[in-house]
Amino acid sequence: MSFALSFYGLGGAIQSPDMLPLLIGPPGQGAGDIPGGIDNSLLSDMATATFKGRIAAGTGAPQDLTATQATSLLNVATVSLKGLMSASDFAKLAGIANGATANTGTVTSVAITAPTGFAVTGSPITGSGTLALAFASGYSLPTTAKQTEWDTAFSQTRQWNGGATGLVAATGRASLGGTTVGSSFFTLANPGAITFPRINADNTVTALSASDMRTAIGAGTGSGTVTTVSVVTANGVSGSVANATSTPAITLTLGAITPTSVAATGNVTGANLSGTNTGDQTTITGNAGTATTLQTGRTISITGDATWTSGTFNGSANVTAALTLATVNSNVDSFGSATQVGRFTVNAKGLVTAASNVTVTPAASSITGGAAITRTNDTNVTLTLGGTPNAALLADASLTLGWTGTLAVARGGTGASDASTARTNLGLATVAASGSFADLSNKPGIRSNGQGVVSANLTVGSSDKGAHLLLATGGITITLPSSGFSNGEGVVLVNISGASITLSAPGGSDFGTTLPANASLMVLCDGGGFWRQMLYSTARL
Repeated sequence: MSFALSFYGLGGAIQSPDMLPLLIGPPGQGAGDIPGGIDNSLLSDMATATFKGRIAAGTGAPQDLTATQATSLLNVATVSLKGLMSASDFAKLAGIANGATANTGTVTSVAITAPTGFAVTGSPITGSGTLALAFASGYSLPTTAKQTEWDTAFSQTRQWNGGATGLVAATGRASLGGTTVGSSFFTLANPGAITFPRINADNTVTALSASDMRTAIGAGTGSGTVTTVSVVTANGVSGSVANATSTPAITLTLGAITPTSVAATGNVTGANLSGTNTGDQTTITGNAGTATTLQTGRTISITGDATWTSGTFNGSANVTAALTLATVNSNVDSFGSATQVGRFTVNAKGLVTAASNVTVTPAASSITGGAAITRTNDTNVTLTLGGTPNAALLADASLTLGWTGTLAVARGGTGASDASTARTNLGLATVAASGSFADLSNKPGIRSNGQGVVSANLTVGSSDKGAHLLLATGGITITLPSSGFSNGEGVVLVNISGASITLSAPGGSDFGTTLPANASLMVLCDGGGFWRQMLYSTARL
């Protein structure tokens, strides 16, 4: 037996033998004691624009920091502390233009001037002094109240002098003593034509035309000239006008009238009449447009093989009644049993006129050609043979099922069409040509999950301690637990398939996460849930 031995560390195999002394070191000497130290070529690769440091809390391994992370570790500059410029200091400097210089100068004289009405003293000042401002002779400044009174008096004076701005006409007329009639005459609009004033009972004044004035005084319309005459068609009445602008002659035509109310005696004949007739109804003939009830109620009956008679129906409400079927068979019972079948007589109308039971006792030799049993769902199909067979019948009888397919393990089958899969489904071990089941019973160190090999996801348990051999197929995940194993306890994993196996160690490990096809791995636990590789082979052990 031969195998290749590889060492794993730092997440993968050690490819260069020259690195072994660096990572392991001679006895009593670690990597930190190597003469000359470790240069940059032996450090892990770094991303562009990063720094070596540590931003995480607490003591720990170095980290690759971005520029943002690195500057977050530096101080902000103050008067007594070196560091980065703060955002507020940058904003102050950003407002100063490039090349700006400080402005300086000396004020030699300060003077003040004022408009007419004010007197200024003490101006100019060339050293020190006081500037004074006062009203000139003949000038003053009124208060706000006095200024308002002055403005009001000035406006009213202008109004009485003929100015219209701000003048309230109604107030002015009342001030002059005008009455309601007088004020109405004062505000009467210019008519632009000959009109006649009329003083109304409410003391208002109206300007009337000549015709309106005649009407108002009852003088009649007098003579006049017709300018045009027309007829409006409405409610079935139409007409025409001859000589509409001189001596009109009107002709009316009566068409189809739809009156809203008709008062008449005798017979009224017409179509499309609607509404309520409040008079004599006995002379109305034809069908009613609507009716609440029938004048005389009616009953409806059914006879024959069933009888039914309704209550009185007049249209005001629904009526119901029970339908009674005629008796055509006096033998009332349940028919058919385990040994009998029902016999029925049916007439041409589909009615059962007679019924009875008939016992069926066929000879066994006459039962042939049974139909196939079919089932389209997964419901159990049970074949039950009645009676008590004797020994001779059991010895000579045979039961042939003309079915093909695979019978599930739960139904008493193997669930497979080949021997290898059948053994797996039944939990039987696969034995080499040179071995036997007895050989397996003498090797308690072989762990096969009760099926020859581990073919499904498995979490290694405490029963697997002591260098057990786990035979497993690819495509599954084997989990090494984080508890339950003491220091030095472990297992041997053997991949007997052509596909890789995924390895999971929640408590941590120093080997990879994949066991390649046909490879072997021996691992030991440190007692704290961390797993270490002790032996690795690219061939089966």
